[in-house]
Amino acid sequence: MAKVLIIDDDPNILKLYSDPLTKAGYEVEMALNGQEGLTRLFQGGYDFILLDIMLPDIDGINILKRAKDKIQENFCGPIIVLSQLEEPQIIESAMQNGARGYLVKASFTPDQILSKVSEILQKTPPAV
Repeated sequence: MAKVLIIDDDPNILKLYSDPLTKAGYEVEMALNGQEGLTRLFQGGYDFILLDIMLPDIDGINILKRAKDKIQENFCGPIIVLSQLEEPQIIESAMQNGARGYLVKASFTPDQILSKVSEILQKTPPAV
């Protein structure tokens, strides 16, 4: 069973995205802030990570920067940003710092997010 980590500070968003992922057969873990997410990410073992940019303690861009070299080392799959922010400079920064995809929450339903995640994962070589 594939394992996913969702890092978002909004419990409603966590539930909104964890439910369809769980129904699709993923084992879902959640982190309510950047530090908790970073700790879990460094522990490793995730097939992919959904990461919000706007977090109260460590923002998503800084998580990407800190995790850049640790992802493969800790056997984690790609980080896919799932954010409300659509500013081109933020998207570019996320992608330059290791995100494999950038999805805007308001542009997709949770089921469409699941479909997009699957599409991104199919194009991503597995972490070894």
